[in-house]
Amino acid sequence: MTQATELRSVKQLAAELKRTGGFSEGALRWLVFNREQNGLDNAIVRIGRKVFIDRARFDAWLDAQRETQQAA
Repeated sequence: MTQATELRSVKQLAAELKRTGGFSEGALRWLVFNREQNGLDNAIVRIGRKVFIDRARFDAWLDAQRETQQAA
């Protein structure tokens, strides 16, 4: 179950990741838009028109991407 404290808007997550050299807001929006193709759909929570990203599930998705790249 997703905790409300884990939810971030795209803008909030981009600001958090900017400090570590992560994704820009535009890059995150592209990932969200293509979530069904890239597997990020588990981390997306929609409430009406609002789109939130579950930070814990995003981090798990990111780790899975790293493992996929290392296996290739």
